[in-house]
Amino acid sequence: LRRFQKFHLLTKAFRLAFEALPVLMTIYSILWLMFTALIYACEPRDNVRSMGVAMWLCMVSMTTIGYGDLTPVTEGGKAIVAVFVILTSLYLAIPLGILGACFSRVWDDRDRILLVECMRSRLKQSGFSAFDIPDLFDTFDMNKDTALHYMEFHKMVHVLQLGLTQQ
Repeated sequence: LRRFQKFHLLTKAFRLAFEALPVLMTIYSILWLMFTALIYACEPRDNVRSMGVAMWLCMVSMTTIGYGDLTPVTEGGKAIVAVFVILTSLYLAIPLGILGACFSRVWDDRDRILLVECMRSRLKQSGFSAFDIPDLFDTFDMNKDTALHYMEFHKMVHVLQLGLTQQ
């Protein structure tokens, strides 16, 4: 996977989105347990024999899989499942939106991210560590403005023979 640079963009997007997901998954789990209890309370025992069966019904309903092996038989149970499916479908849009926004942000910044990854790899191959980078950049910062401009960066890449192409 080291050679597939675009794959690294996808993993970076997932890492960014993962920061928000624990809270969302906690709320999703609370909804699941709450509606499990409601289904278990509303449905007759010959249809929903245990809490585990109610959890199964809620799981296949909230993921909109709906195997059809178990369906609510009471009007209250049908209403609860209907509300639950709509609620969780709408709620599922939140993490998908976050993931989409993270991927969009990473994709917009892909050239810089890929360049940084490539530079990191080439510098490591050349024997430089993370602690060497500030001194290295300072050496090639000709105007001493604490930033490498394109020509300074280009010169550093050429002098160190890091083997980066014009791409």
